[in-house]
Amino acid sequence: MNRLTEAQKTAIKEMRESGLGYKSIAKKLLLSRDTVRSFCVRNIASKTDAEHDSLPVDHERRREIKTGETTFVITTAYSETATETLEKKLEKLILDDAIRG
Repeated sequence: MNRLTEAQKTAIKEMRESGLGYKSIAKKLLLSRDTVRSFCVRNIASKTDAEHDSLPVDHERRREIKTGETTFVITTAYSETATETLEKKLEKLILDDAIRG
């Protein structure tokens, strides 16, 4: 198992404090996103919801789904994979509910 160097740990902490996301940090340090996230979860105090909301995101998307006369707007701000997964789940829930309704 590869361990992070002290320089990498310091860099991750500094980049998180400056507002960078896991994916951005991972790219800069040539690490996996999961390695960066795991280190942060274990070693950096969590931020409040308000602080999380002010962090820059790797991806943001707005999508509208129309069912009859109702329009649902989904706005997501996550990593690319998480956004696509979330959108698919929400779309299925909305459309299933419309069919039942």
